[in-house]
Amino acid sequence: QPLSNTQRLAQAMWPGFKDTNSDEEEE
Repeated sequence: QPLSNTQRLAQAMWPGFKDTNSDEEEE
């Protein structure tokens, strides 16, 4: 599914950022 603008921005700011819909959380 397409990422929201907020998710796109987050990915641009934090490489490796996972979408909030992901069940896995990695720091």
